[in-house]
Amino acid sequence: MDKKKIEIIATSLLIVIFILVSISSFKKVKKAVSLPKPAAASQNIEPVQGALPTLSPGLNRKSVEAKVYKDWGRDPFSGVVYSVEGKDITLKFTGVLWDESNPQALINGKIVGNNSRVGKYTVIKISKDSVILNDGLKDLELRLGQ
Repeated sequence: MDKKKIEIIATSLLIVIFILVSISSFKKVKKAVSLPKPAAASQNIEPVQGALPTLSPGLNRKSVEAKVYKDWGRDPFSGVVYSVEGKDITLKFTGVLWDESNPQALINGKIVGNNSRVGKYTVIKISKDSVILNDGLKDLELRLGQ
């Protein structure tokens, strides 16, 4: 046989093997993805109490959370809610760096521009003598000299 025929036969054989393996793996994936059957409406289903996993005896949740936070930072899967609510920050508005196209303000010793963040607030508008901040619910206006 010449070289061309051997290449065609080998390529055809590899294509057939590829198709068979693809079909075989597709069947396995389809079986693994089957969804569980819904519970009957007559069953009493109670809400899950404390949907977080229980800890081994001798460990308390705060020590584990402190270690996780120290090692990794905030853990989005720990069930701990991280927020700044209840922690009012002091806002000290001390000046404006005025420019028509890019006004900036000096708040808490930092230079901020429009759409910048200061704690839980977003800078909405900077004028020559005031700054308007928003915390997601309400606007807060800071004026120079107040």
